[in-house]
Amino acid sequence: MINLIFLGDSCDSALAGTTYHVLAKDFQVACNCTTGTNNHCKTLDFLILDCKQLSYENKGHTIFLCKNNFSKKTKYSSFKHIGENNTIGVVQSDNLPAAETLSRWKIPVISCGMSITDTLTLSSIGPDDAVVCLQRCIPTLYGTIIEPFEIPIKLSRPIDSYALMCIVSIVLLADKADILDTLFL
Repeated sequence: MINLIFLGDSCDSALAGTTYHVLAKDFQVACNCTTGTNNHCKTLDFLILDCKQLSYENKGHTIFLCKNNFSKKTKYSSFKHIGENNTIGVVQSDNLPAAETLSRWKIPVISCGMSITDTLTLSSIGPDDAVVCLQRCIPTLYGTIIEPFEIPIKLSRPIDSYALMCIVSIVLLADKADILDTLFL
């Protein structure tokens, strides 16, 4: 199981909710941000936690996803085992407070945005499709190295570009890139 921890103001649950609805189509997902959870599953692929404050001990694979409203003033306390090789962060490249916080926690970061320096960017996006570009090698949570490539995505409905890149990051880090061509249908 991979823990997906969304950090930022709890009144903004759009990113976690979108992630839940896309992933729940192909994976077993439990979430504290929606009422339609799959908590009856014996084995989970992902556990989504959407929170403003968190006391957390990392006992497994974890991806921290920072919302746009992330603030350095928000207190995240009692973190243990942060920065181990089974933890990674995903941030929008212009979200400096989130990037600085994850750096302080010694968590490697995948940056998402439209810059040549971002790890994940969009080559194109339209109403029915998008092309996401992985611009540098990344290790999955399981140790596989993914080489840079462009990922064509078919979309069944419009999606926020940061949410799209976050979900692609999650799937890549979970070593499930083979389902990207149908995930958003």
